[in-house]
Amino acid sequence: NAGTGPTFDRLPVSQMTIVAKVFANAVTAAGICEKNDGNSADGFVFGSDGTGGGLQLTVEKSGTNMRVETAGGAITAGKWIQVAATWDGTVGNADGTFGNVAAAHLFVNGVEQAKAIQNNNGDGTLGYAGATNQPFRIGTASFDFPGSFNGKMAYLAVYKGRILTSAEMNQLDSRLPIR
Repeated sequence: NAGTGPTFDRLPVSQMTIVAKVFANAVTAAGICEKNDGNSADGFVFGSDGTGGGLQLTVEKSGTNMRVETAGGAITAGKWIQVAATWDGTVGNADGTFGNVAAAHLFVNGVEQAKAIQNNNGDGTLGYAGATNQPFRIGTASFDFPGSFNGKMAYLAVYKGRILTSAEMNQLDSRLPIR
């Protein structure tokens, strides 16, 4: 629990990048990080779906959540990998709402992964207010794929207002080696 401070506020309504270096002991449904209002209307969750190691990002919307997921096998047990999600919450849809599947991207070791599942663009508004007083949680998820990460995390970096490129993700990884 990284607390409820304003540092992690307004994440899903801006550009953001989440990057983590993880070592899974077992591939299970588990969160890498989340900041949300318990799946009511505001926030996000990033982690493994547990059904074969798919990497998943869910962004809450007031009606139906936006969700993207890789094919199984993106997260494998027994080795260190870098996982990342980028999100551009400033991209508008034709209906005047913000945030759709085209705004979400998933990466493994700096390489963008194909979206095997694109739930939909979601329905309703994109917000953050309901998550403002909720904690930023590391290594756990409370909805969609609830559970605690079974393994180790060498680092977690969150960039608010910025989308990192693949090259920048690789640079970050080279500067934070596993020892």
